[in-house]
Amino acid sequence: MPNTTYLTLPYPSLANSPNVPQDMQNLAAGLDSKLGGVILCTSSTRPTGRNGAVIFQTDTGTYMFHNGSAWVPWNPNNLFKYKTANETVNNTTTLQNDDDLFAAVLANSVYLVTGNLRVASQTNADFIINWTAPSGYAFDWSLHTLAASAASITDDYLGGYAAGSQPPLAGLGGSTVIAKVEGLLTIAGTAGTFRLQWAQNTAQASGTSLLSGSWLNLSLVA
Repeated sequence: MPNTTYLTLPYPSLANSPNVPQDMQNLAAGLDSKLGGVILCTSSTRPTGRNGAVIFQTDTGTYMFHNGSAWVPWNPNNLFKYKTANETVNNTTTLQNDDDLFAAVLANSVYLVTGNLRVASQTNADFIINWTAPSGYAFDWSLHTLAASAASITDDYLGGYAAGSQPPLAGLGGSTVIAKVEGLLTIAGTAGTFRLQWAQNTAQASGTSLLSGSWLNLSLVA
């Protein structure tokens, strides 16, 4: 007896002998394991999949979702974003939204935020960052990087900040500088988007870049 492509439900073909009660029982048994919850399968028996579908692999204990082309691991409590290409601004101190490092956050929730920013800027331009989030949010965070006055990679700096702070980071002649971010983000009664913003600390014609490989991770903790 053949099966449907997506849910692998059995159905009679023209070559099968008619047996309506048995065919109905087979279909009901197939539906019983697939409706009313996440589809259960193993890593070797995944359905074909369609965009947005979710399965649970019983052999690996892993949730997977279909992104339109393949099954990929899914953790609804973990939001990981990263940059696949460099992003550059020049001659501006106006904070701009990062193209990649942002995530949708839930109302009345708390997230542990971690990140690793790879920055390249000239010494006289430096780099500033800020965050935006839905109204009423709080973000207590720390930054470990090079101070804006740094003259070498040994002039590191560790500071703590509240929501709305815009600390400057060092530029070192265009060399890559790492900035590590960690904080606790509290979202009030409005859902929305949490996003990194950045700009030059001093406007210079030379480019300031947030480099590929920079990442941001939000873990839902409450």
